[in-house]
Amino acid sequence: MLAGACSLVFGDGTDDEPALSTTTTEPSPAVGTESEGAGDVAEDEEPGTTPPEEQAGDLFELLNPEDRIVVQTSAQDLSVVTFAGEMSVETGGGASFPVFSPDGSVLAWTTLNQSKSAGSIVFADVAPDGSVGEQTQIDTPVVSFYTAWAPGASDRLAVLGNTQVGVGVAVVDRAGEATAVFDVGIPYYFVWNDRGDGLIGHVGDSLRSVDLTSGAGSDLFDVDNSFRTPAVLGDGSAAYVAIENTLPFPGRNAVVKVGAGDGGVLGKGPVTPVGRFEGAGSLVLSPDSTKLAIVVEGSFEGSQIFSASTHAAGFQPDDQLDRGLHLVDVETDEVTTIVSGPVRVAYWSPDSQLIVSLTYESLGDGIPWSRWTVHNAAGEEITTTSRFALSREFADVYLPFFDQYAQSVTLWSPDSTRFVFPAISEGEQTGIWMHQITDGAGDGATHWIAEGVVAFWSPIDDG
Repeated sequence: MLAGACSLVFGDGTDDEPALSTTTTEPSPAVGTESEGAGDVAEDEEPGTTPPEEQAGDLFELLNPEDRIVVQTSAQDLSVVTFAGEMSVETGGGASFPVFSPDGSVLAWTTLNQSKSAGSIVFADVAPDGSVGEQTQIDTPVVSFYTAWAPGASDRLAVLGNTQVGVGVAVVDRAGEATAVFDVGIPYYFVWNDRGDGLIGHVGDSLRSVDLTSGAGSDLFDVDNSFRTPAVLGDGSAAYVAIENTLPFPGRNAVVKVGAGDGGVLGKGPVTPVGRFEGAGSLVLSPDSTKLAIVVEGSFEGSQIFSASTHAAGFQPDDQLDRGLHLVDVETDEVTTIVSGPVRVAYWSPDSQLIVSLTYESLGDGIPWSRWTVHNAAGEEITTTSRFALSREFADVYLPFFDQYAQSVTLWSPDSTRFVFPAISEGEQTGIWMHQITDGAGDGATHWIAEGVVAFWSPIDDG
């Protein structure tokens, strides 16, 4: 699904990103998003020590037989971690942006064709034991920094990369070849449509539909650049986007639900106001399309989002939700605040019942320490990790566009009981960590499981 970006740079230019490695050779998009590093510091924890719940884990005990986690190193090598151990993937040290197919049977990644000085996508089958088989390399018209499988497919995907005139999109078929770039824009973010024969994108200042059969694009609805990726319901009946607020109330931007009219064309149906906000906002739909997460990053001038859910007349200034994480009930458009204060990212669990968010906590040592916190859909806190500093590769490349990458990769295990992340602990141990939710509640436990700077869990075939 999704994708987008404006340019390829290394990092976002802030001092708020930690580093496990100072070397990053992969292409990465950037929009100049910055984050706050402030937060409350727990008084019962001392810096420089490893809390007892952070420990090296026995993979046989922590992972299930069907679990597979792809890990990328700072040298751009790949491996697959399973309950039986870790298996290296032969990549020649040039692999980035790994992504599993929807059923987990194929792993694809971006690489360079050195002989042609061009980009390529490599496809490789993944066996039930996690071993990676024969590879197929398809040259692409761009060096992809975002790869999104077509719905239910294991042989066809869309890629985004820079062109001389903007960010371009193309489709790659494992059995054939890549198309030419057929659409370009700045910015460019997209999701696959529910039929898998087209894209719905935030392109420039429009919500755009692209027909892959004809290559024709159609601008459906005017949007602004206060958000990135459109949140399109699974059945294609509506999409959440952000527009400029024209009402005489605070909040320069507005989240609205754009309905589909006759023929299923978005923008031809009703437009429903959901909330108003200042600064930047990110929209992430739950996998079952019943809940929308809105992460309001705010700006130097303001940080509120104003809910319209309880007011028949529309936006009202008396119902204010500050900068943070807010959940929207898709059926009623009712907005509930989950986290008040700066939130960097939020990722839904596969079962749509849990959401993990990231907040920063300053210790005054110049390191951007952060915590992951899990809430349920009702807003109740389930578990939180100790402080970590995320790897630079993950923080610079994925976090600024988390709503985009959330469409194609996941930190969560298929059973929604664990999630992984790359970081350095307060005890100065670097690598891939797995946080386990103990019996669905409580503090949980965090275990070190592998060396690496990027990690994602494979989905499994639920058929």
